[in-house]
Amino acid sequence: MLTAGQKRSLAAGAGRGALLMDQFVPNWVKKTAKDAIEMDDTSMCLLGQNFGDFSDGARELAEIAIKKTLSGTGLRLAGTSLDYVRIDDVHYGFDIKLPGDVHTQAYSVLGEAWQAEIAAREATAKRSRAARKGVATRRANSRSGRRNQDR
Repeated sequence: MLTAGQKRSLAAGAGRGALLMDQFVPNWVKKTAKDAIEMDDTSMCLLGQNFGDFSDGARELAEIAIKKTLSGTGLRLAGTSLDYVRIDDVHYGFDIKLPGDVHTQAYSVLGEAWQAEIAAREATAKRSRAARKGVATRRANSRSGRRNQDR
């Protein structure tokens, strides 16, 4: 059985991972089938859904992060491949490193943490859309009111 501390640690990792994805993988929330997340399945985990496979995702995310972070710094990299570079998948909540007796529960808790991160971003996006729509409606009504006053 997972301890409360382990559950918090898994949720914190998903939070860090979600921030990393926000920064480097546009539209990752839309690409992820939230209800189909299976963190113990390399093609249905978060990286799998966004990059095709867990291992490819860990490598590609690291490469994207490095390139975007270093762009504009003037630092030049030799070579064309960063195959040896990977994201710290446990720190960012993409995988677990716990004893075998809690694997199933840990992957389930981690998946739920990712679902919560996605749900929070979906709710924020919905509020932003509603706010933009409200502003546009108020502007249109304001313009309409001014036109009626000019008559």
